Amino acid sequence: MTGAKLRGGRKAGLLVPVVALLVGTAAWGQATAVGQWTEPFGWPDNATHAALLPTGKLLTWNETNPLEFHLWSPDTGLVTVAAFIGYNAFCSGHALLADGRLLVSGGHIDTNMGLPYASIYDPAKNTWTRLPDMNAGRWYPTNTALPNGEMLVIAGTITQRRTGENQLPQVWQPTLNQWRDLTGALRTVN
Repeated sequence: MTGAKLRGGRKAGLLVPVVALLVGTAAWGQATAVGQWTEPFGWPDNATHAALLPTGKLLTWNETNPLEFHLWSPDTGLVTVAAFIGYNAFCSGHALLADGRLLVSGGHIDTNMGLPYASIYDPAKNTWTRLPDMNAGRWYPTNTALPNGEMLVIAGTITQRRTGENQLPQVWQPTLNQWRDLTGALRTVN
């Protein structure tokens, strides 16, 4: 049957290895290694923002209760209150740094109006460290971890009605504890 055409022009032979791989994975996997479904359970917030930490816990926060962060431990099922960042981090960007800490950029003043703040969460200590402010506010920016351990932060709105997009990409440099502006890369990114 290898090489036979199916509808849409796909070859039948291409489907067999994928199916065998999926069946094989399910057959040898244990729940502790590959996960499992459980009954639904209560949650303290809607987890608008969620970050899986190297500790295995999930850090969450949202707009309903922006002054409270939660840590969920899948091992125990317990949800606990995490350290507070010190400002409204709803509508922020976030990504893990190479060392396992979480960099959170921007935040919420009002709809489409962002904060210039940035902070790093240390999951091993359950602490936040405030960084120097970014160039301007960022409401829903994007954080991208770079291969050299730095963090690129782009976009986000500064003012209401989306009239003030932050066009200046910035790179957080952990070794220098400062932002580097990418002035040659100005761009409006919604």
